[in-house]
Amino acid sequence: MSFFSPMMLFFVVFPFLSFFVFGMAGTLLFRKHGLWSMPLTVLCLLVIFMFCIDSAAPDFIVWLISFPLLTLLAAGVTLWIKSLY
Repeated sequence: MSFFSPMMLFFVVFPFLSFFVFGMAGTLLFRKHGLWSMPLTVLCLLVIFMFCIDSAAPDFIVWLISFPLLTLLAAGVTLWIKSLY
């Protein structure tokens, strides 16, 4: 697998994007709807990626569930920490 292959980018770059950019920064940017809109954005991106690259392999369904949950967790923790200060 080369360094710039789509699957390498998916397993290395997308989890960090999902957690930090969509989960934390997206929640702070979209204050009113950040908690539910950011996991929905990640889910839509994963569905697009699934149909373009992986064509709905059974192993991909695990990532389809776990990345939006990771984003929802990051958004919830971000809102909780923000409410403390």
